[in-house]
Amino acid sequence: MANTKVKVKAGRSKGAVRRTPVRKWIEEVQQPEGNLAQEYFDIAGVMLLVIGADRKVAMVNRKGSEILGFRHDEIIGKDWFDNFLPERVKGEINAIFDRLMAGKIELDEFVEGVVLTRSGEERIIAWHNTVLCDENGAITGTLSSGEDITARKKAEEELYRQEEYFRVLIEKSSDAVAIIDGDGNILYESPSFQQILGYEPEERVGQSGFEDIHPDDIQSASGTFAELLKQPGRTVESEVRVRHADGSWCLLEVTATNLLDDPAIKGIVCNYRDITGRKEAEEALRESDQQYSILVDSLADAVFRYKDGVLTWGNDRIQEMLGYEKDEVIGEDVNLFVSDDVDLKELM
Repeated sequence: MANTKVKVKAGRSKGAVRRTPVRKWIEEVQQPEGNLAQEYFDIAGVMLLVIGADRKVAMVNRKGSEILGFRHDEIIGKDWFDNFLPERVKGEINAIFDRLMAGKIELDEFVEGVVLTRSGEERIIAWHNTVLCDENGAITGTLSSGEDITARKKAEEELYRQEEYFRVLIEKSSDAVAIIDGDGNILYESPSFQQILGYEPEERVGQSGFEDIHPDDIQSASGTFAELLKQPGRTVESEVRVRHADGSWCLLEVTATNLLDDPAIKGIVCNYRDITGRKEAEEALRESDQQYSILVDSLADAVFRYKDGVLTWGNDRIQEMLGYEKDEVIGEDVNLFVSDDVDLKELM
C-alpha cells in the first residue's frame, strides 16, 4: 500500500476495492525478460509496486526504480515503510497497513502521497491502488501504480501563491479594479469599489458599466470604449463622472486596457482612482490664485516676484514703472531693472 489515506470500514473490505489473485500473477510477471507480461511491467510510464503482507517490496518496475533513485535489487525485499517513506508518516501508514491486511479497513483506490528518494528528496505520487489476495480470498498485499506529480504540484502551488498575491494586492489597494466584457457589461469589481462608490463588490456585476456614468460624459466614454475595442492590447486613460451609491457624483481617473484576446482575462481591465478631492483642491487653488491676482493688480504699487535673480511674475504696475510690456520683463534678470545701490536681499 503506497498511499496515505484509507476509508475506515468495519469488517473485511469489499465492493469498491478490487481483489486480484496475487501468487499466480506475480509468478507470471517474474518469468525471464522475454516474458510479455514482464516487458509490459517494465515499459509502463508509471511506477508499479507490489507490497506483500510483510510490508516488503515484492515487485517494482523500471519506472519505480527511476523515481526512487535505487537499483531494482536495492528495492526488492526491503521494507517499504521503513525505507521509502518520510519519517513523519511512517507510524501512521504502518498502522493503516496492519489494519488493511487484517481486513478491517477499505483502501482508497485513488490518493496522493509522498515517497522518499535515495537523495532524501520527497516526491509527490498520485497512486491508484488495489488489494491483492490469494486463491482463498485472503488479503496478501497491495498493487499500486503511481505517477510522479511533483512538478505539477509545485506549479499549482506557485500559481496559487501568485493568485493569492495579486488577490491581496487588488483587495487592499485604494484603487479599484474592474473587468468588463466587449459589450460593456461588468464581469468583476474589486472590493475597493465599496470605498470609492459605496457599492458592495458584487452589486453591479452583470449590469452595464455605462449605467452610472454622468449623462454629460456618456458620449465621450462610449467613444473611448469603441476605439479601445478596435485595438487589442491598447491602453487608454480618461476622466469620467460616476454616480456614487448615495446619489452624488465622483470624478474617476480611468486606465483601461483591452485584454479581450488574453485567454486568462477575456475582458477589458479598468483601473479606477477617485480624483474628486484632488480636482476640487486644484479648482480651489485656481480660484485663490485668481483672487490674489485681482487683489495685487489693484494695488497702486508695483509688485513682482523673482527666483534665483529672475523675474517670474509681476502685477500690471510693473509696466508703468519700467516702461516695458509685462511679458518683456518676465524671465529677465531682475538686476537689469534695479539700481546698483539697491540690495535685493534687503528687500526680501
